[in-house]
Amino acid sequence: MEDLVSKRGFKHGMERTRFYRIWWQIKQRCLNKNTKYFKNYGGRGITVCDKWLKFENFRDDMYKSYLKHVEKFGERKTSIDRIDNDDNYKKKNCRFVTPKDQANNRRNNIVLEFNGESLTMSQWSRKLNINYKALYSRIKRNWSIERALTK
Repeated sequence: MEDLVSKRGFKHGMERTRFYRIWWQIKQRCLNKNTKYFKNYGGRGITVCDKWLKFENFRDDMYKSYLKHVEKFGERKTSIDRIDNDDNYKKKNCRFVTPKDQANNRRNNIVLEFNGESLTMSQWSRKLNINYKALYSRIKRNWSIERALTK
């Protein structure tokens, strides 16, 4: 009977939760060459730590922080993020963030350093109330960062 229970996914009772889907999607992106996003994850060497290949281990490492984030921001505004985009899915490199925070951690962001502070162009745009497209245009026209952020 125990084999039947684990084969049907009743072992942990979470197979229909969003948290379980997050884990499943991590594995798909990193391990399934037939998925749309494999090229950006597994295809460039991003893996899932061996420990997390088993759902229960992922749950034990991440579920409390997931629930805490959901409580503060809601389930729809909670997604997993790798702190270092060039590193793997593992406890030390993962956290739950809002979509806005996740967008600021994309590898194609342009990060500008000014007065000792490093922010993405989107973050500078919001912080200094500068139109994003105008700021982007200034940077692409080779304005200095100081000029682009202060004019």
